[in-house]
Amino acid sequence: MFEEIEHLIAKTLAGEATEEEEQQLSAWLLVDTKNQQAYQMLRAYWNIRETKRGRKRHWLKLQKDILAMEKVSVPVYSKRKSPASIWWRYAAIWLGLMLTSLSIWWFNAEQPVVQVPEVQTIAMVEKVVPKGQKLTVKLPDGTLVKLNSESKLTFPERFGEQLRQVHLQGEAFFEVQKDTTRPFRIVSREVTTTVLGTSFDINAYPENSGVQVAVLTGKVKVEQQQAGSVVLTPREMARVEAKHITKATFDPDKLFAWKDNRLVFEKASLSEVIKILERWYGCNFALGENTQLTKARLYTAVFVEESLEVVLQNLNYSYELNFILDPRTKTVNVINPQT
Repeated sequence: MFEEIEHLIAKTLAGEATEEEEQQLSAWLLVDTKNQQAYQMLRAYWNIRETKRGRKRHWLKLQKDILAMEKVSVPVYSKRKSPASIWWRYAAIWLGLMLTSLSIWWFNAEQPVVQVPEVQTIAMVEKVVPKGQKLTVKLPDGTLVKLNSESKLTFPERFGEQLRQVHLQGEAFFEVQKDTTRPFRIVSREVTTTVLGTSFDINAYPENSGVQVAVLTGKVKVEQQQAGSVVLTPREMARVEAKHITKATFDPDKLFAWKDNRLVFEKASLSEVIKILERWYGCNFALGENTQLTKARLYTAVFVEESLEVVLQNLNYSYELNFILDPRTKTVNVINPQT
């Protein structure tokens, strides 16, 4: 177990960690402030570029600092990946030597033995929602999260004493349990949303050009390192794209319709309509030969728990195209009747 966290830290310091591994490290750091102290020390020593004598001095200080910590918490991971490169494997060896007092790797002299800190365990939970489905998840603190289709939520089995943090890919509506002592934080790509107790929606699908956050109740802080931050109140939304944050108002009945099983289109292009229908119903659209999607005509409609067949009939009336469903394969063939 301890070897796993050594490898995880080493890959992060070497710049070789995957997004999932970075999430695992973030969760471990949030379990205990001592974890954060340990990581900061290791990162500082990683950057040392001094002489042999200077390294010896810093090594002795590191031993003293580690001995001063009472305990460090380490998570249990359900998946373990092989090393990404020779470089981080050497980094893992370096960290292991530091943490187990094999100081001869640094210099040829006897050093006091560093005791490996006592460890605790924490598991990471991952909820994945496929196309055509939705899922409501209750987090350890009582927070309710409704996940839209093709979304993924990653969170620790239990939250730390100072912060509640989750990672979102896709779209979700959050009803956060109020806790003034532990802010609730959602990381979506490079955007961080922080709240104490409120309800809001985050849309962060990978294919979107930006991340959108819309607040129903309470107050939310949205930030991105290069774009800065904004504070949102009810009926306000922020869109973070590239290095910019734009703020606007919105209609909750339309933006939050998906969580109540209402499918709402408002001035949507046909390509946008198809993408949403594929996700909503778990189907695929196939364009026939010489069939092109018009960009000139925008589509507006509202469907409440209607079948895919009903929606396709409406599309047939709205466009000069035939939308034909193959129920066996759940493929919608789009055919231009004039060809």
